[in-house]
Amino acid sequence: LGSSATTDGMFIKGVIAFSNSFNPADTLYVSLTAGEITNDISSYTTGDVVRIVGYAMSTGLIYFNPSDNFIELD
Repeated sequence: LGSSATTDGMFIKGVIAFSNSFNPADTLYVSLTAGEITNDISSYTTGDVVRIVGYAMSTGLIYFNPSDNFIELD
């Protein structure tokens, strides 16, 4: 929640204000790009891991609630 997750804590679950270009109700995933989230996993390939982290409520709000499931694509 600050500049360092190791000393300032981290956000686990809830609604966050986040300027984005997602459409409301888009499912959001961990991106292949470190530190980012995405709504498009069409470029994921065999061996990539998919994890849902929440959904877009609007272009300014995200409901963040990471799934406990990690799915490796075959």
